[in-house]
Amino acid sequence: MHTALAAWVAVLAAALGQSEPAPCASSFALESHAGAAHHGDVCRGPKGAWQCPRGCATSATGPLCVEDGRPCRRPAACLGRAALVAGRGSRGDACVVAQEKKPDVWSCPTDCAAVAAPSDPGRRVACIRADGQPCVSHARRSPCRDNATNATELEWHDERWHGDVCREPDGNFHCPVDCSRTHGSRPPYCLKARVATKPCRTNFGPARPWGKPKPKVLPGWGFEQPYSLACVGRPCDVVKATSLDIVVAAYDYGTAPVVMAVAAAAPARVAPVRAFLYCKGPAGCDPADVAAVRALERVASVEAIPLPNVGRCDHAYATHAVRRRDDLADATLFLKDTTPWHVHLGSMVNVLGLARALPANLEAFCARAPISETLAFELPTYESEQCYRFGKCYADESYQRASVRPLGAWLTARAGVRVGERGVAACLGGAFGAGREAIRRTPAATYAALASELSAGDSLEAGHFAERAWFAFFGVARLPPLVRNRAVVYAFGDAAGLDLPSDRAGRDDGWDYLYFVREDAASTKAPRGWRLVFSRTPATTLKAAPHRDPHLAAYAHSLYVEARPDVRAAAEAVATALSAGASVALRRRAVCCAGHRGARARLADEALLCGAGAGAGAVAAARRAAARSRGPAYASTFVLRRHTEAAAAFNERWLARITELGPEFADVALMAAAAASGGTVAAADEAIVDERPGAAPALAARRRQPPATWVFLATADSSEAWAAMAKRAVASARARTSLEHIVCVFRGGRDAALARWLEGAGVEVLYHDAPAWAGRVSEALSTKAGRDNVRFSPLYESASALAATFLRVDIPLLLDPRKHGEIVLYADTDVAFLRDVRREDFGAGADPAYFTMGAEFMEPPIYGNAGVMLLNLIGLRRTYAAFADWTFSDANVRRGLHFGKFGPGDQGAYAEFYEGAFAVVRSPSFNWRPYWRARWADPAILHFHGPKPDDYREALGGGAAKPPLAWRAILKRCRGRGGAPCADWLRIYDCREKWAFDPESVGQARAARTRRADVARWATDALPAAVEREACGVVFREANGSACVVFAFEGGANVVVDLPETTRGAVYRAVLKHADALLAARAGAPPPPLSAPRRDDACLAALLSAPRPSTAATRKRGAVTLLGHKALRGCPCCDFSIDGGDLFG
Repeated sequence: MHTALAAWVAVLAAALGQSEPAPCASSFALESHAGAAHHGDVCRGPKGAWQCPRGCATSATGPLCVEDGRPCRRPAACLGRAALVAGRGSRGDACVVAQEKKPDVWSCPTDCAAVAAPSDPGRRVACIRADGQPCVSHARRSPCRDNATNATELEWHDERWHGDVCREPDGNFHCPVDCSRTHGSRPPYCLKARVATKPCRTNFGPARPWGKPKPKVLPGWGFEQPYSLACVGRPCDVVKATSLDIVVAAYDYGTAPVVMAVAAAAPARVAPVRAFLYCKGPAGCDPADVAAVRALERVASVEAIPLPNVGRCDHAYATHAVRRRDDLADATLFLKDTTPWHVHLGSMVNVLGLARALPANLEAFCARAPISETLAFELPTYESEQCYRFGKCYADESYQRASVRPLGAWLTARAGVRVGERGVAACLGGAFGAGREAIRRTPAATYAALASELSAGDSLEAGHFAERAWFAFFGVARLPPLVRNRAVVYAFGDAAGLDLPSDRAGRDDGWDYLYFVREDAASTKAPRGWRLVFSRTPATTLKAAPHRDPHLAAYAHSLYVEARPDVRAAAEAVATALSAGASVALRRRAVCCAGHRGARARLADEALLCGAGAGAGAVAAARRAAARSRGPAYASTFVLRRHTEAAAAFNERWLARITELGPEFADVALMAAAAASGGTVAAADEAIVDERPGAAPALAARRRQPPATWVFLATADSSEAWAAMAKRAVASARARTSLEHIVCVFRGGRDAALARWLEGAGVEVLYHDAPAWAGRVSEALSTKAGRDNVRFSPLYESASALAATFLRVDIPLLLDPRKHGEIVLYADTDVAFLRDVRREDFGAGADPAYFTMGAEFMEPPIYGNAGVMLLNLIGLRRTYAAFADWTFSDANVRRGLHFGKFGPGDQGAYAEFYEGAFAVVRSPSFNWRPYWRARWADPAILHFHGPKPDDYREALGGGAAKPPLAWRAILKRCRGRGGAPCADWLRIYDCREKWAFDPESVGQARAARTRRADVARWATDALPAAVEREACGVVFREANGSACVVFAFEGGANVVVDLPETTRGAVYRAVLKHADALLAARAGAPPPPLSAPRRDDACLAALLSAPRPSTAATRKRGAVTLLGHKALRGCPCCDFSIDGGDLFG
């Protein structure tokens, strides 16, 4: 038998040996790019290394693998719907198609083969490699390979409650190939395949690291790349006046952005500036584009020349050298129309860096670091980057070899340039410059011959030779010196949270970090990674006009910050926002100040929001200035500048406005200065500083204050069930708490039925019908991510429902801390108040700097639930603008307003933005859930988080309705022995509902007889039943032989009636006798005066401290016997209300 098996393995190995081997080496994984015409499949290895699959060749232009001139394609490990399953023991990896009612279909990966076909169709197949070893598929190195964009990253988790996940760019996730997703996206999110009780610990991919994996560091958008500069008779003269020609070779991009940016960066001494536009597009020069260049004030003359689309940009440059040889400026810049768009090369940043300090004695300039090209260089094959990446191929993509090659022979024969043995200095990228004399070092006939040769076609080897020959034409034999952009990040001594991460402190990333303090602050220490600078320059001047300070004026770029900077984002902004003509980049306030002038005028209120002491006159003047401004609003939390004369003019405008309005209104002054500066100011695409409160030290602790205000949200389009819950919540708050203010932020009109009811119930309704960010919610739900997020929450089904939850974002602006208090209570409407909310319910210590939440679940992971929160209005006002703009930023809108591991909706936004700056109470009495198994003795607020009361009634009553999937697991907790006391909490909630008065359900003009009859029916049916059940708001007292009955109503009024005896008939007669008082109390109005109702708080204290008897004893003795407990003897008949659920357990 063993001999037969060995023979079979040998035969199979021989068969596998004849088939194709695995496409990648053992340490590399196949990375498929199927469907991407610009990218072939590659083998990806550790730390991002790559190589081409077997049988494919590497192209000369980047990570592209080709086969027969086409992108390389290799089959996936599993075909069709089959999923790869990791091998165990001798079975090896396999592919499986799971079927519901049929056996699973097993097969082997494409680079392995089966040992034998299984006799059972559902039996797992054993797969081996060509060497007879168990199959380890080439796809085993790509656990997240199933994402079409190949943009996901494996996110390891060692927590017991969290499995490994594949994180997607929009914050969503999917599970690795050998794991499965949990129902309802609950922890641990991803489970081990076929072991559904254990968190996912994927065996695919690279070895699991020890500790948390380090984030991948992205390149600095070319900002860190130097450029080369050579001047005639060093040093470079940046003082003398000089003229400039801008030559742009264009095809399908506009020339105006290039010319505009260079002209704006050049100082006034650079004049005149001329533009030469060589258009190679099929329609020639775009009239609108040429008109935009002619409209530039700095450009003295514009010449547009159409050319055939041959010879790439070098053909245009050679043509210009021939045409303008006798009329050249002191300096000429040769640029492509795509220079601003290739930000990853950093070319435009370096071009503008040269323009702002253009030497009068320029010899040669290269926007990239030049290379020393070997004289033996030649290029046998070539496909343009535009063609293979984007499908934008030349009219004739056929490649023509040069008749004379290699490069050294071509330079000698065609250009008449003598070259040495060490090679030639080459400037790649088509962005360079030269002085007048350098261009004239080569005869015009040579340029003409070059233009003629480059006219032979679109894709020429001679063009690549020409790209490497320009410095030789200019007489530059050696590599010019390198110049690196230097930028500075600076802040004042009162900024907080500026410590750089330990792995970045001391790293040379092109930025210097200067921390300015006054000269008399000798004891001040600089944040980690910063250099302390003592300066006499006032703080306002440093902020608004850095060009006035000698420490800052020497830099090419400066970044003022009030929080921890993100220099990667700053470098990106330099390459994008500051590369199209602007010299200043700011964070635009897209939410808080959108809309009409009155909304922008609110900017002036920030003096009050931030606690500044500006007078009423100063605030009024700032409000007028903000209202008159026509431009967008910006925040001064960071200001990024390229130090140009245009930036200096903006600085002076801002400083003048600050001097006029006061330093408290710097943002109002910034809005006016930006509006007056036009195109000098641009908006940064993303925040350059970390404005999250958790990134800085917390605010100073404040005294503990009990909340006096409850605020909640409601909308006009609320369903009947939600409106009923809102009414019950208001009624319970009136009856059971001493809150001074009940406030509703209402989205809808005043004529809405719910709004009328709330106003009639004494609720302060703040109508907030058009939030500035409402449109961003609709945009988020229109994205694919937004539509997919419905699996996390039903709120994503409609923009109206999702926007309703985000209304709480604006609560800090709508409530007045002087009226409602600095500390307020927020709670949803699916709650019931059981008692007063005490400050100690929210934990020990001072009031929160921003807010405090209760735990979402009692078991790990412990994260906050925003259904009930203690809010600090002052702290939230300070961070409102940053929080609102961040929440509704383009990045968050693209991911559908879902915040990844922090959760969906506004709760996820609060958790991520304020991460580390708020507390979560693990067992919150202020946010108690019916489905919690723990029995809490004294909860303040009962919160129907998840399933609502109707869902509990349906589930506990055996109904057939199916709640949402995420709620079924919660409702299961209510069943069985030892389950959660859901029925008890529901009875308490329904009891309160029974006595809650709805003024719309009772007529306003009933005769006395009708009222008496109504009370009689109520007393006959409801009251005795309530007494027998020992539940609801009816309590009997017995003391010293006397008795009384207390009728407790949710409207807040309690009626006490003395009883001669405690029989049912006596209760009935008492009800009829005091019908008017009872109906008035039921209606929520103060009852008519009765005969000396007595009160005694000691009676209540004695009752609550009395031990509770068993349920059986309670039923046997009845309510009157229980209330006659010895602890109550001697108590007079007193007036208080207590819930039967609390009393009788």
